[in-house]
Amino acid sequence: MGKDKGQKRNKPFVMVPKDMLHSPAWESLSNPARVAWLHIALDQRSKDDQHLKLPYSQAGRLMDRKTFTVALRELQAKGFITVTKHGGLRGAGEGKSDCAEYGLSSGWRNWHPPKGTVGKKSRVENHPEQGVEIHPDKGFESRLSGGKSTPLGRI
Repeated sequence: MGKDKGQKRNKPFVMVPKDMLHSPAWESLSNPARVAWLHIALDQRSKDDQHLKLPYSQAGRLMDRKTFTVALRELQAKGFITVTKHGGLRGAGEGKSDCAEYGLSSGWRNWHPPKGTVGKKSRVENHPEQGVEIHPDKGFESRLSGGKSTPLGRI
């Protein structure tokens, strides 16, 4: 029997727009943030899907848990993703946890590197309200590190 033309199926893929790849925001992303974005985008089923998931259990096969947390913060700060639903144990009830959901955003188009950092990678922006402050050449301080200065990209 011949091949049924109606049964042709493409394998899953992630489309990355060229203008995004050449943007200052993408070029400033750390590699863990790029990997996290690709895996979040892999969950996209339609163009307008704003319920994308990448659970920590799945991300753990890609990178350290703390590195994933920093990557998510970086993606949010530079406008690549938005959190559409917070995950964790809050409100899940019955000892169950709920996975956070993300939406892909085009806010990266409006992102520009902070003055004085052109040509340098800026891994995470200063966000004192979230407990993260960048100290050039020293690292960053985080509530997670107990306020100690740690190398960039690590907590």
